[in-house]
Amino acid sequence: MTIPSSSGATSILTNIGTLRNKGVEVAITGTPVLTSSFRWDATLNFSHNKNIVEKLASGSDELLHADYDGNAAQLKSVVGESMGDFYAHPVARAANGGLIVDPNGMYKVDPDTMIKIGNAMPKAVGGFMNSFRYKGFSLDALVDFRIWWLCYANRYQLDDQPRSS
Repeated sequence: MTIPSSSGATSILTNIGTLRNKGVEVAITGTPVLTSSFRWDATLNFSHNKNIVEKLASGSDELLHADYDGNAAQLKSVVGESMGDFYAHPVARAANGGLIVDPNGMYKVDPDTMIKIGNAMPKAVGGFMNSFRYKGFSLDALVDFRIWWLCYANRYQLDDQPRSS
């Protein structure tokens, strides 16, 4: 939250609303290989979480987390929706419903409308933990994953970055 710099700081971290989370986590553990000199223990876990923004501070209906490339896309949380939804302008449509193409060959976007295009939060996360023991040595390894989430990258913004030769 931004505060007057006369207070000695320009921002503070604060609770900005109420978020309800519901989910499940499952883990399976076992020992796939066990001999007199070697042991392999493995754990596979998987979790799913669904959240809903119930209330935001100051009676606001939405919170803008980030605005990308001059309002090309926004990351925001809206009361009644999941935290971290991405919104972007859709392609403009003609009166007959067809997509409008600009003279430059690119689709024209509708600057007055934003639609939800995805969410930054993964639908599921998990991991595969392994522990290998051989005589007096041990090796532990973890592989984790996140699936079904949206990561916004604006190709045109990346193309505008300076390049070194």
